[in-house]
Amino acid sequence: MKKLLAGLLAAVLLTAPAFGDDTVWDSLEDRYYEDISRTETDITLRFLEEGDQLDWSRAVRRYHTEDSLLTRSGVDAFLTAVRSGELLSSRISYDERLMVFVEQADGTGGTAVVNPGKGEMVGYLPGDEGEMFVMELTGGVKEALEDSGIDLTRAECYNLCTDGLGWGILYSDGKTELYQPLSETPAFLEEGTTYTLEELADLVEEHAGELIRYEGLNADLDPEKPNVVTGAQPELSPQPEKKNADTGR
Repeated sequence: MKKLLAGLLAAVLLTAPAFGDDTVWDSLEDRYYEDISRTETDITLRFLEEGDQLDWSRAVRRYHTEDSLLTRSGVDAFLTAVRSGELLSSRISYDERLMVFVEQADGTGGTAVVNPGKGEMVGYLPGDEGEMFVMELTGGVKEALEDSGIDLTRAECYNLCTDGLGWGILYSDGKTELYQPLSETPAFLEEGTTYTLEELADLVEEHAGELIRYEGLNADLDPEKPNVVTGAQPELSPQPEKKNADTGR
């Protein structure tokens, strides 16, 4: 009986998710949050209320994709790139903005957008709890990352804004890449998990009509007063409520 119980215990241990080793996940978070040399005293603070403080231990560089998935050409370019084996990380660029968590005086959290070149805050989203960039390594996310075979000891992480997909995190070890939706995401993406690029491409193709449905409305606009229609419902495009904010949209 003892041998049987020991065997069952060993089987359980071998099949259980390896979430107990926090070192891997702590290291992943460390690589995501930037080691920013600036301090609060270096930044011209705007918009903050008395008692609000920037938390530089949770600061990331903001990246954008070169493909807008709100246009047919952007969707086609994205699908072609992914299905030819191109890494999404090769199609993103740093847009000279930092996303920094704000510890608000009332105990809630917000997001400060910082232009490091000018050394100033250029935007603020109070009360959003950093939903556009804070890394949430839930059990579902950890399981999906482990099942993918990505090398978690080498993976780099990017805070990514994509027209049509909203905000998320891109994980890349140089060979395997996964995307984790965070906020302002379309209805066909679930939060709390990750998608391989192939899975993401399949979903984008399946829902392309939904993504690009406003494109035709923006043809032949008056150059003086373009009045662009973006279809900025929360499920389509990353256009969060602004408070004197350069939020990237």
